[in-house]
Amino acid sequence: MHYDDLVDLLVEKIKSLDYVKDFQQAETALMANQELFKAQEEMKALQKEAVLYQKIDKIQAYKRLHSRLKSLKNGLSIILW
Repeated sequence: MHYDDLVDLLVEKIKSLDYVKDFQQAETALMANQELFKAQEEMKALQKEAVLYQKIDKIQAYKRLHSRLKSLKNGLSIILW
């Protein structure tokens, strides 16, 4: 066997270890949570902006933001499920 073949074999054996698989799952969950936190912050900012537009009677802008919030909420539902 050549060096590259041995390295590939070692990598595959390492990937098959239970604690490596557990780490990869934890890393995936953490990344999903980071996406969730980012979406949550964006949603909060959009909600504040929507309240402001509503208060100053800019209904059209409010409706656009409301639409963006709905689509973000739908995206969050997909992430959570």
